[in-house]
Amino acid sequence: MQTEADRIATRVAQELSKPHGYMVTRLWVMDAAGLYYAGKGEFSYEQDDAIQFEDEAEAEEASERHPGTTVERFERWSRYPDLVADPKDRALSEALNFVQHWRRDRDVNLAPTLESLNHVETVLRNAIASAA
Repeated sequence: MQTEADRIATRVAQELSKPHGYMVTRLWVMDAAGLYYAGKGEFSYEQDDAIQFEDEAEAEEASERHPGTTVERFERWSRYPDLVADPKDRALSEALNFVQHWRRDRDVNLAPTLESLNHVETVLRNAIASAA
C-alpha cells in the first residue's frame, strides 16, 4: 500500500520531469549594501535566503520596518502562472522550487539554514494538506 509520503514523492517527481513553466514576478527587500531581507530582521548576501514576496504591499511593509531598504522586482521560473493556479498547486510549486534549490546546494556542499528548513517544512506541510 502506498503511503501519503510516497504519493507526494511520486507527484513531486512527476512535476519535476515536466519541461514547461511560467515566468512570475516576485519582489524582495534589499538594503543599501545589497543584502537581501531573509526574515526576522536578518539580512543575507545569498539570494536563496531572501524572502520572495508576491504582494507589493507586503514587500513595502517589510521595507518600511527596516529603514534604508528598497523593494526590488524580479522574475523567476514557476511551474504555475500566478493568476491561474489554485492554492494547492502554488504550494506544491513552492515546495518543488525548494527541492530544486536543495539539490543544487547539496551538489556544492552547502547546508540549508534552520530558518530555511522550517520554511520548507511549512510549505511541504501546506502542499500535503492541500493535496489531500
